[in-house]
Amino acid sequence: MGDAERVEPMGRVHAVLANTVGAVLLAGGATGAVLFTVGAATGAETTVDAVVFGAVALFAALVGWVGLGTLIHNRDVRAATRRLAATGVDAAAEVIAIGPEEVTPDGLSTQHELLLRLTGPGLAPFEARTTEPDDRFPGLVVGSRLAAVVDPVRREFSLHRGDPLC
Repeated sequence: MGDAERVEPMGRVHAVLANTVGAVLLAGGATGAVLFTVGAATGAETTVDAVVFGAVALFAALVGWVGLGTLIHNRDVRAATRRLAATGVDAAAEVIAIGPEEVTPDGLSTQHELLLRLTGPGLAPFEARTTEPDDRFPGLVVGSRLAAVVDPVRREFSLHRGDPLC
């Protein structure tokens, strides 16, 4: 059950915007890290200046690292989206258990962990766990069925954001 993986599809526009943010963070962070490191090494008139330049250089390097991570994550999600579109089959995801309500990490809404049984033509049925915000599929109960797309080999799946199949 633990080897199924949920894919949250990323479209072209979303990918372009997210990669632009990642590239700006990477380029700006790397440039800032280099400039402030050079400033700490050559332009600092006091030890305090060198420490401040060094701290800013470290922060800029962290920003660059976040940008690189953003680009790598976006590449992987976009590849999974393309792969699922190419090899996925239509399926149904039946809710077989719903976990207790939890507050989302941002603290602004609630979510539930769902245990799903995914079935479809040419697909060996399997179970998967995913966490869903309550507003994405309102009114879910045990027995609800959602439209899904599943890669039968990799056991990657995506849930449709439309109305439940009932």
